[in-house]
Amino acid sequence: MVTLGKELFRCPELLFSPPEVPGLSPLGLPAMAQKSLSKVPLEVQAEVAQNVLLCGGSSLFPGFEARFRADLLHSLPPETHVVVTAQPNRNFSVWTGGSILASLHAFQSCWVLREHYEEQGPHIVYRKCY
Repeated sequence: MVTLGKELFRCPELLFSPPEVPGLSPLGLPAMAQKSLSKVPLEVQAEVAQNVLLCGGSSLFPGFEARFRADLLHSLPPETHVVVTAQPNRNFSVWTGGSILASLHAFQSCWVLREHYEEQGPHIVYRKCY
């Protein structure tokens, strides 16, 4: 049996308060969301703030949604109305988004055949998509 104490909270805490590491953003996810919101044109900021969507498996940590919302609200003016949505199956959002993207006709130019990948390695992805 393994007993976890404060270790249980250290991993998700990095998403809110990352350590200072050269080359990595010192901002946590709520601060990044606030920074992104500040770059949205003023006339649509309120609408964007009411449509914050949490996705990905890391957002499934217990208490993540409430903590994210509280930290984001703390960084915004008090009159800002924020709606944070978190779908229960959000651990599949990466797969869902990838499958939608792959089905778009415009994305076909980025497809990489297995034989091309085996010949050229991961650099072919950058060559075709960027």
